[in-house]
Amino acid sequence: MLQYIDEQTFAVLMFSSLAMTAIIAPFTGMLYKPRVRLASSHKQTRLKTIQTTPGASEFRVITCLHNEENVNSIISLLEASNPTEISPICAYVIHLVDLKGSSVPALIPFNAKQKRIFKLSNSPSSNHILRAFENYSRNSNGPVIVQAFTMIAPYIGMHENICRLALEKLTPLIIIPYHENQKHIEGSLVATSIRGFNAKLQRYAPCTVGMLVDRGTRRMNSSHFSYNVAVIFIGGEDDREALALAARMSGHAEVSLCVLRITLHCKKGGEFDSTNKYKGRDNCKHKCKCKGKSKEGEEEEEEEEELMDEALYDEFKIKNMGNACVVCREVVADCSAQVMDAIQSLESNYDLVMVGRSRHQAMELNDIEMPQLNSKNIEHLGMIGDALVSSELFEGWLSLLVLHRCGRPVHK
Repeated sequence: MLQYIDEQTFAVLMFSSLAMTAIIAPFTGMLYKPRVRLASSHKQTRLKTIQTTPGASEFRVITCLHNEENVNSIISLLEASNPTEISPICAYVIHLVDLKGSSVPALIPFNAKQKRIFKLSNSPSSNHILRAFENYSRNSNGPVIVQAFTMIAPYIGMHENICRLALEKLTPLIIIPYHENQKHIEGSLVATSIRGFNAKLQRYAPCTVGMLVDRGTRRMNSSHFSYNVAVIFIGGEDDREALALAARMSGHAEVSLCVLRITLHCKKGGEFDSTNKYKGRDNCKHKCKCKGKSKEGEEEEEEEEELMDEALYDEFKIKNMGNACVVCREVVADCSAQVMDAIQSLESNYDLVMVGRSRHQAMELNDIEMPQLNSKNIEHLGMIGDALVSSELFEGWLSLLVLHRCGRPVHK
């Protein structure tokens, strides 16, 4: 056929083909936005949370891991979450492997007999990681079902696959390792990619996301398990998720819990301030958050939040009356400094501290007087979480779980 096409026509055809490819590829990338599809699907689907999960049903958790360093802390957290015959735990364990280029992502079920699959993934640690969870499933104190996978995909779009799995399996909780923990293992470049993955997951997940900051060296003891947990409860939907998880843990005979209930002493219609002065809505630092809402609407929303906080806290106390493993401490704070004093009064022998990422505007802290808060960390951990990670509290060995109920407007 080429004999009927002269050189000039052939050159025009080749140039047209290259031009079409150069134009269509980026144009398609601009139009194809799966995050828009995820956001719209969340509006049509009721969000699954820890609070809305019945106590007598299977508790489903997606756990994401990047390397073997994440294994022990996540296994300990699963065991502390109290698997029972009435409410077993089903853990979808996913080893995340970064795929360079634009190849099709793959979610590969773990099969110990098919080692060839993992050699193709260029991740020799997958076998060790996923075998550790299967071994835990066989030897756990309660019924734990582990479904293990290796996900091979570019970090830039990996959150889409996790969100779809969470929607499909109706999981109320996704646990992800904190990206800063990965720097000394994976390097700064990979840690930056993981940061982006974490941010997108916190934004688009159809359930609660728990970011695990692992600072300890604790390992599971095969003969005896014990776990000490502190919960900082100030208020708001994220803190309520932390308390709901603590309520589940409280049924475990080998888990000791301390709930620090901090009540902010402020008046209605105003804002808690680090200088112990009260600010009205007209002087609100965060006017962009108040825009479109009347003062009465803001006050009604605050009252609803407070009622839900008190109801859940009272329910937790009633459930654990007579439970020697659970201690509730109540503190009233007039300023941010007093809040941090209350947190610093906690003992340093906790394996884990749990806190919500954000809370309602009137309950949020401003300008906490702690050394060099990192604005990038605040985005992922919230004000309290960043203060705990940035400080030398608990001798710098604090392991932290920051919970965020996704799919709702974020108040920092």
